[in-house]
Amino acid sequence: MAIPSWRDCQIELDSLADRNRLQHLYPEQKLSVAFVGLSLALVGQPLTQLLVLLWMAVWTIGYAKIPAKTYFAVVLVPTTFVLTSVPALVANWSSSRDVVAASDIWAGWDVGRGYLYLSHHGFEMAALAVARSISSTSCLAFVLCTVPFVELVCVMQRLKLPDFLAELLFLTYRFIFLLLETAKDLREAQQARLGYGTWRNSLRSVSLLVGQLFLKTIDRYRQFSLSLESRGSTGTFRVWSPRRYRFSKRYSIELVVFVLVVIFLEFWMR
Repeated sequence: MAIPSWRDCQIELDSLADRNRLQHLYPEQKLSVAFVGLSLALVGQPLTQLLVLLWMAVWTIGYAKIPAKTYFAVVLVPTTFVLTSVPALVANWSSSRDVVAASDIWAGWDVGRGYLYLSHHGFEMAALAVARSISSTSCLAFVLCTVPFVELVCVMQRLKLPDFLAELLFLTYRFIFLLLETAKDLREAQQARLGYGTWRNSLRSVSLLVGQLFLKTIDRYRQFSLSLESRGSTGTFRVWSPRRYRFSKRYSIELVVFVLVVIFLEFWMR
């Protein structure tokens, strides 16, 4: 069974953004939904963040008809980076057990002359960080799956934002997939030469991969710049979307009701 490449993933996301069930809505309306959800996720309590996560799943999977497998894949990939920080928040080290509040110790061990313990406060911080990250990522995943890149740039131009922001967004979006595609090609070449047969070879292959990845990416960027110059590029990206959009009162009312419910729950819990 063939493993899909990162280029295939980019094509799939672009296709979903162009052909989802919310394609007829104004991109500003979809971005407003994501912005409101992101704001609530950043300032709200864990219950609010859970409601935002469920709400964005309803919009993405229920209304836009994005495949659940694709949506959760987009959400979970960035979440793995947050999970790597959980041990640093939960585990603590002290020179002596006596200086640690007993109520804060969930479990602990004497290690040498120090004391390693798991903190109740650390678990709370880790849970809050993970919940906030997942709920915020779900809002960004909604934009990624439902708003085509061209429409996003058009919105930035209509808002009279500086051109360099659109250019930076375009280059970042383009070269994320280019970087991942290059890394995939290099790793497959190393695997074909048994570069990961042993632990020692694996470490050596990883170090070579990082070095070659930088050089290959710079070379591809140079080729991309030359191709733009050969087409008479002036350094400013101009896009145009021929679609006709319509405003949905139903979705706007739903957005207002959701915000009011969340605000009421926030005041009630506090």
